[in-house]
Amino acid sequence: MNLKEIAFKYESPAMFLKIRDFPHIFLKKAKGVYFWDTERKKYLDMTSFFGVMNFGHSPDFIFKDIIKNKEILIHGLSDLFSNFYRVKLAEKLCELAGKDYEVIFLNTGSEAIEIALKTAYLYTKKEYIISFKNSYHGLTGLSLSITDRFQKKFFLPFLYKKIKTLPFPENENQAEKIIYKIKKIIREFPVSTVIVEPIQVRGGINIPPPFFLKDLYEICKKEGLILILDEIFTGLGRTGKIFAFEWFNIKPDIICIGKGIASGFPLSACLGKKEIMEAWKKDLEETLHASTFGGHPFSSFIAIKVLDKLKKMDFEKEIILKGDYIFKKFYELKEKYKIIKNIKGKGLLIGVKIEKAKEIWKELLYKEKILTILEGKNFQVLALSPPFIIDYSKIDEFFEKFEKIIKRRL
Repeated sequence: MNLKEIAFKYESPAMFLKIRDFPHIFLKKAKGVYFWDTERKKYLDMTSFFGVMNFGHSPDFIFKDIIKNKEILIHGLSDLFSNFYRVKLAEKLCELAGKDYEVIFLNTGSEAIEIALKTAYLYTKKEYIISFKNSYHGLTGLSLSITDRFQKKFFLPFLYKKIKTLPFPENENQAEKIIYKIKKIIREFPVSTVIVEPIQVRGGINIPPPFFLKDLYEICKKEGLILILDEIFTGLGRTGKIFAFEWFNIKPDIICIGKGIASGFPLSACLGKKEIMEAWKKDLEETLHASTFGGHPFSSFIAIKVLDKLKKMDFEKEIILKGDYIFKKFYELKEKYKIIKNIKGKGLLIGVKIEKAKEIWKELLYKEKILTILEGKNFQVLALSPPFIIDYSKIDEFFEKFEKIIKRRL
C-alpha cells in the first residue's frame, strides 16, 4: 500500500479528510521557508504552518542548543513538581506581559482557552460568557462552545449554554451598537467574562475599530468582568508587536498564547493578573487542574530560546516593513484585477478577499507549490502568515506565481 492508502485505512476522519479525490500531500521534511512532501516536491510556506513556525522550519538557533544539551530533562511531573525550564519560562513570559501576571502552562491553545474561562468563573463566581461571531477559540468542549464554526452543530448537547454571542465589529457604527448591547447584557445576566480575539484570524482576518477593545477593557474594569484576549495566533510578534493588544493600548486580565511559542513543540499558556490567578485554591492536597504534559520541560526549553530570539528582534525591519511590502504588492494587483475585493491585516498577518478563493488556493498549492491558508466563514479570504525570516525574493516569488494564476483566470 502507498501512504495515502495506509492513511485511509488507519487514520480516523476526525482529523484526516477521507475524500478520495482530494489531492492529499504528505509532509516529510522542512527547512527555513520551505517544506518537502514524500514525493520530494518542494513547497514555499507562506503560512508558518498555521502561525507556529515563526522563525522558519528547523531553525538552527534551536537545534544547535538541543544537540549541546543531550541530558536535558525530557519529562517532568507537571502538577506535583515544577521543573527548571518551566520556572525560567514563566519568568520570561511574565516579564514580557508584565510582572503583575502569573501563568499556567498547557499543551494546546484550546486548553489555554478552557483554563482562562475556568479562571474567570473561579474569580467572579458568575456563569455567563460573552463571545463573538466568526470567532475561533478551539474545538474541545468549552472552547467549542464559544467558537463560531460549523463543527459546533455536531455536538450541541455537549456544549456550554450560558453564552451570549455578538457580532464582531469591523466599523465604528457596528462597534458602538455592540458596546451598547454588551452593557445591556451585563445588566440582565451574571456575566463573568468577555473573550475576544484582537484580530479574528480564522474568521477572515477581521480587525475591530481602534476604540472597540479599549471600550471593552473599560467596561470590564468598571463592571468587574474578566477580559480575556485570545492571542494564540496573533501573539508573540505576528502583528509587529509582542502582543496584538498592544496596538490598542490595553492590558487584558487574561492572555492566551500558543502556536508560535515553541517553534513546533507542543506548548501553550494562560497568563492572568495575579489577583485573578490566585482564585485557584492553594490550600488543597491536590491541584484543581492537572495536565500530564503541561509545562513540558523540553517544550519549555525550546520556548525560552524562542522568547530570547523575540526580545532581540527588530520588529520594524523583520515584520512591519515586510508586511507593508506585501500590502503594497496586493494593492498594486487590486488596481489591475477586479477579482481582488479587499485587503486587510497587520504586520505579517494578511488576508485578501478574492473571488474563487478556493480554486486559487488549490492552484497555488498543487500547481505552483505555495502553501497559503483559506479563512473566513465561506473560505473567501486567502491569508498569508509567512515565517518572520522570509526575505523579499521569496515574497516576490509568491506574487509572481499568484499573478500568473489570476491571469490564467481572465
